[in-house]
Amino acid sequence: MDIVADIGGTNARFACYQPDQTGSETGTVSHLTRYACADFPSMADALERYCTAHQITPNRMSLAVAGPVDGQMVNFTNNQWSFVKQEIKSRFQLSSLTIINDFTAQALVPPYLNRQGVTVVREGTPYPDTAVLVLGAGTGLGFAAILPAGGGWCPLETEGGNGLLALRDTDPEGLSDFLRSKEEVVSFESCLSGRGLEYLYQFVAQDKPPLTARQIAETANDNQQARAAIILFFNLLANFIANGILSTGARQGVYISGGIAPKLKAYLPESQFLQRLSEHGAYSDYVGQVPLFLIDEEQAEKAGLLGAGLAMTNPYLAHRRL
Repeated sequence: MDIVADIGGTNARFACYQPDQTGSETGTVSHLTRYACADFPSMADALERYCTAHQITPNRMSLAVAGPVDGQMVNFTNNQWSFVKQEIKSRFQLSSLTIINDFTAQALVPPYLNRQGVTVVREGTPYPDTAVLVLGAGTGLGFAAILPAGGGWCPLETEGGNGLLALRDTDPEGLSDFLRSKEEVVSFESCLSGRGLEYLYQFVAQDKPPLTARQIAETANDNQQARAAIILFFNLLANFIANGILSTGARQGVYISGGIAPKLKAYLPESQFLQRLSEHGAYSDYVGQVPLFLIDEEQAEKAGLLGAGLAMTNPYLAHRRL
């Protein structure tokens, strides 16, 4: 039995994985279970709970985790967990253990979607031999790409969400200074994440008590400042995507995933999102014609798990397997 996991800063998702024998599909997941990371002292304890609950003895395991995965020790970026790769392999007596970044896993899935489970934000004009970009905001900000190579897909593993924030002249005056009062290093993740959405709300509603990201989303219909924070979020997301297209050459398409944007997509038309992605000076045509897709909430829930499964046989990720 193969077990796959998609572990972020807040939630850990586990599932059983059945690969597709033809290689033309993602495979399938079953017994999908979500745990709150805060409920367990370690990732291994959460894994033990999952295996015990479903009476599973795993053979292979592939873990997509939020954070860098080089070396034996893996530290999660936005929660308290850490683990040693070889200790996990030994503890669960695995024949194979694959460890990849969570958005490397997300990036492996779009070639198999066939527009099922996605919303087309912009049709655009794809360039088939270029990269595909996948990004998304949740507890943190994930960013990865895949490149067509040898009849398959070679993932570009990155921590691009932690690049320094770039603002336009049309962005609100004082936003940069406000964010610097919150974080020592102001990255795109500082505003395009759960905590980032909370910062944006605090910026536009400085006369009101803070709200959590969930409260902002739940009250936006009736709370003008919550709505303004969400619109600002999408405007800044456009800045990030434009930089991502230019830095990776991803003209085949951009897929937006994560826990925030799919939930808030109803507010996307109220923002300047598409306008900003069509106005980039001399590179307006380069950036403005790239197809844009939003991975729907239900599909986003499974994408990291399916990508973790695909990673077990991806030849360009052999260095991530023990």
